[in-house]
Order: sequence, then structure tokens, then C-alpha cells
Amino acid sequence: MTITRNEMLYALNQSEKFHLAIVLVGEAHAVEGPFYLSNPFDMEPGWGVSSVNYDLGELLSRALPTP
Repeated sequence: MTITRNEMLYALNQSEKFHLAIVLVGEAHAVEGPFYLSNPFDMEPGWGVSSVNYDLGELLSRALPTP
């Protein structure tokens, strides 16, 4: 999963207000989720970094499913 620098900075600036929502879309448009992740990022991306790739499984392991 790719997250842009601007998305990360917005998330860090909004802190408790920001939730990363993940929705999995499969074959025949089957949908799983959404899964919400509070405070998904712990540090600002380095200088010159335009995006960061995250392991989707790792993010999902920290996410809370919709009640």
C-alpha cells in the first residue's frame, strides 16, 4: 500500500482526528472492510521522500474492523 508524503503529513498534523480507512475490493467488486487505523504513522517521511510503501497485512493487523 502506497501512502504519499502529503497524506502522511496531514495524518501526523491531525493526530487524533485522522483515521486511515482501508477497504479491500476483490473480484466481482466484492468488498471487505472498511478497517480503520488510528495514528497510522509514527514519524515524518525523510527529506525528498515522495511516498512510502507499507505492507498491507501489517497495516491490517493493527486496524479495527467496522462494528
